[in-house]
Amino acid sequence: MVKWQPLAYLSIKEDFFDPKTSWEITLDKQQIDLSKMDLSKPEEWWTSVEEKDKTVVPKLKVWLKNNGYAQKDIKITEIPLLTFSDEKTGGRVTKGSIQLNFYVRGLVDDRGKLLQQTVKLTNVAASKIRGMVGQEVMKSYLVDHSSSGDSKISIKGSGYGHGVGLSQFGAKNRAEAGQSYQDILGFYYPDTTIEKEYGPGAGSKTDLVVKEEPNTVSMKGKTDYLSDEVGITYSLKEDAVVTLTIKDNKGKSLATPVHDQPMKKGTHSATWNTKAVSNGTYEAEISAMDRSGNESMETMPIKISKDTSAPKITDINTAGDYSTEKANITYTINENTNVTVKIKNSKGKVVGILSESQFNKGRQSATWDFKNMSNGIYTVTISAKDKSDNQKTISTKISIRKTTGIVTASELYIKENRNASSETVGNLYRDQSITILAQQDEWYKVKKGSQIGYVLKKHVKK
Repeated sequence: MVKWQPLAYLSIKEDFFDPKTSWEITLDKQQIDLSKMDLSKPEEWWTSVEEKDKTVVPKLKVWLKNNGYAQKDIKITEIPLLTFSDEKTGGRVTKGSIQLNFYVRGLVDDRGKLLQQTVKLTNVAASKIRGMVGQEVMKSYLVDHSSSGDSKISIKGSGYGHGVGLSQFGAKNRAEAGQSYQDILGFYYPDTTIEKEYGPGAGSKTDLVVKEEPNTVSMKGKTDYLSDEVGITYSLKEDAVVTLTIKDNKGKSLATPVHDQPMKKGTHSATWNTKAVSNGTYEAEISAMDRSGNESMETMPIKISKDTSAPKITDINTAGDYSTEKANITYTINENTNVTVKIKNSKGKVVGILSESQFNKGRQSATWDFKNMSNGIYTVTISAKDKSDNQKTISTKISIRKTTGIVTASELYIKENRNASSETVGNLYRDQSITILAQQDEWYKVKKGSQIGYVLKKHVKK
């Protein structure tokens, strides 16, 4: 946690003109109940379960991803511990503890069972815990009440900021109440005086002007459309109190990833979740105020251009070959996607899944073996989902019309080739039903069970 210099004029005291903003954190200790889930088969339930909390837990996941679990799919199941302690002057806490129990998709033991992961921080700087749960959630270090029961954690506090120096809200209210600037500065900076300085001109007298080098801050951003996030990196040349605000094209504030947070000089980062915003140009505005009150501001445009177009599936063609009893299904995809090809019967039941994998854009194909299928009209559905979760499904029909025949001879040999002297590969008997695959001169190419060969037409009645 950033500590302010122990200077007499940087004191913490009650300010009755500063309205106290109340804030509260309420969390269920158990976020997901997996007692009835098979940890050896997470694919059966992983996407259907989610944590109860929608405010703090997403920020905890971001912290985990920034601290060893980058690009991992995480489920936080329990938050058994969240406390603050070591109150200092003014009732502000300086220490905190937290424990997270969670699972990471793909992290399993040698039997394929998910392994529980645990992160526990004990008596660390309160600023670290505040950064994990979010400064806009825990608005200050002034904790008024906290409790931890069997199932819930509750923390209540007041204030908005670090509690040192001049309060913008308090100063505004004092000015509106008629106080002079000398009275206002005297309250916030006790034991100080406002002086005038004699300038270099002969006999001249001028107001003191402090000309310090302004605090300089630089900023850059990187958009991650897969995670719906913009990562913002900024650098400070000196210690400062930082506020980062995201605004729309009308100047309206949409988010405050960093609010009135004391930070050391150096490079820092913040994340803006863009899931709820539409395409357009936004502005990131960062303000950094040093201990002398010098403020530096920097703005940066952020262009959001999400992929909202579903993949295009074109040029679908289905062709069946009765000699092999297989159908070839071809189609064209206009972008890299995950593709699933399914076959459904007339009742809508899936009777075949031909493909479930990632494909590059271009011409693709799948093969359907229909030897065990009866005659009828079947539906081919092709579903494509791109990296932005845009999905498109197209269906087409395919007809299976196998020709059957009845054996009229008392015994009929199935020949390997269209020649009576060729090798016999099977036997047929009167009134048996066979599948006619093709007609070639006076021969039928037929199929009976696993036997395929040729018989004379004159011994088969359609």
